[in-house]
Amino acid sequence: MSLQALATALSNQLPATGTGRITLDANTLNTSGATNITTLLSDINAYLSLSNQALVFSDLTKSDVPNPVNNVLTIEKGSSKFLNSQMSVVKLEFQMPDPSTLTVAFEGNSLTDEDGDLWYFSTSFPSFFVIPFLDNYLIQSSFIYSSVGSLSWAVNQKNLTLNKGLNFYTQLNMEAPSILTVVNLLGFFFKLEQKDFDFHLFGPIDLTQTRSGVLDFPSIALESPTKQTSPVEFFHIKVQNPKIGIRLVDIPGDNDNPQDVSPEFYFSVQIPIGDSIPPLDFSAAVGLQSNFLIFYVTESDPDHPLSIDQVCKELMGGADWKSVSQSIPPLLMTGLDSIDFLWFAATMFLGSTPLLSSFTTRIGSGRKISSPPVNDFNFYFDWTYLVKEKTNLFDFGSIVELDNIGTFSVEISMQ
Repeated sequence: MSLQALATALSNQLPATGTGRITLDANTLNTSGATNITTLLSDINAYLSLSNQALVFSDLTKSDVPNPVNNVLTIEKGSSKFLNSQMSVVKLEFQMPDPSTLTVAFEGNSLTDEDGDLWYFSTSFPSFFVIPFLDNYLIQSSFIYSSVGSLSWAVNQKNLTLNKGLNFYTQLNMEAPSILTVVNLLGFFFKLEQKDFDFHLFGPIDLTQTRSGVLDFPSIALESPTKQTSPVEFFHIKVQNPKIGIRLVDIPGDNDNPQDVSPEFYFSVQIPIGDSIPPLDFSAAVGLQSNFLIFYVTESDPDHPLSIDQVCKELMGGADWKSVSQSIPPLLMTGLDSIDFLWFAATMFLGSTPLLSSFTTRIGSGRKISSPPVNDFNFYFDWTYLVKEKTNLFDFGSIVELDNIGTFSVEISMQ
């Protein structure tokens, strides 16, 4: 038993004349002699949400199933259906890296809905209807499935490395407003033109892992290739290596609204922090009608925490912490001798020339501090610089939760 036996079994499912279909079921795949067929089919069912139905490839003739070449069986015609979508099969590929293991990978493009009408991202992933503008961004989209990770795959003359499970590839509509915003940012930051940046997104969409909020979203991480650049000045900090993508972000809850999850389209650059610390990701959500952006760094590498001196030097324009701390009353400095970097943000107004309005660094207790009768204690210190006014603002806040009493908060602002 071998790939040749599998090719024969697939061919035997097709009529002598005309077109038919092949079904990837246990009886057919077991002809290969591989021992991983149960796991292989279980993974396909889970990653493609097939509800215990076999994956089918249609519109094939016997001549479309060739003999294996160099231990690879490749079918390059047909169509398939899953995730409420129809698609043309670009390639269906079987390999046996060893006699007991069969792998499967395939790509489908020319996506439509089940009625042959226009395909939208929410056709296959209904929860994404909350950001319908995505459907104006994505063109020439493809689903690519691989039963193993790290498989090399070429799409539109681009060499991709597939994740195990369902992968998604798409080109971006260069006329979409948010894409034009990104083009302007690339020109502003890096003097790059549209032709200098690869406007496609690629990455996994994992239906076996969900992020839950008001709606449940499949785990998703779609990114463009990172454009490698030299560091350039962004007002008072250096940035490099832009990319764009689609991701899920957590939205904190409050007394009136539960914690939620939302997709966003984002623009990201890196802030280099010396040789010994990985660069920080500095990113902003780019909305449909954005007239301003808020760039965030939400955390640093936990294995390489930023010191207060590095925060001042790299994020606050080279300011000296000792000089700044002299402006803060000694009482408020209590506890700030042991702090964490929490986040950094910059607000930019868009226009013919983007303008930086302000930047803020928050430091404070990144970990829960408790000791009876204190259930929880945390504090933060915000340092904001208003660019136009050339003014520093300071906010100190603290929240204390006491057993059997309640929660108290205090905030002090100074200029």
